[in-house]
Amino acid sequence: MKHTAFRSRGVTLPEVLLGVSVLAFVTFGALLALVGTLSGWATGQARIQAEVDAQRALRRVTEALEEAMWAQVDGDGMGITYHLPTRDGSGSIAYPLVWDGIERRIELAGTVLRICDNGGCQTILTDVTTVDPNRSSGGYTMFVAPAGSTVRQVTVQIVVRRTVRPGHDVWARTRESVRLRNVPQLF
Repeated sequence: MKHTAFRSRGVTLPEVLLGVSVLAFVTFGALLALVGTLSGWATGQARIQAEVDAQRALRRVTEALEEAMWAQVDGDGMGITYHLPTRDGSGSIAYPLVWDGIERRIELAGTVLRICDNGGCQTILTDVTTVDPNRSSGGYTMFVAPAGSTVRQVTVQIVVRRTVRPGHDVWARTRESVRLRNVPQLF
């Protein structure tokens, strides 16, 4: 008599249990697909944000170095010291070119890329790494200047590593050659 309600409609208890089991499997599969999609979404968002941050930092470095009249790359290639020319009252570069007397640096301090001058240092990017997983040697050089006594061009590369969740990182790389526009001409 227990199963009378099911029998009167032509459905047996095993059929109900089978239906509930199928529904549970379908729901579980949908939840797994949702979790996988959300995980992929989070990874994609982290990668996009890392790329945007790296590009923004490279733009700041490029803008600073383009106006330089002198630059010297550190021996390890992870920092650069540069001089800017004096500006007149309207903010334009004064000619003849003369150094403004402020020594400036762009350097990697741990995992922080920063721009420094007499007023202190300003962070422009975090999570910078000295390792590039796409290189067989693993390491890379952030600032590279061609051989010679006068630096007129510097190649800048920045690699960022962000952790999405433990054991899962995303990487962003950006690279550009910068021409120092205000290097005095030697005659």
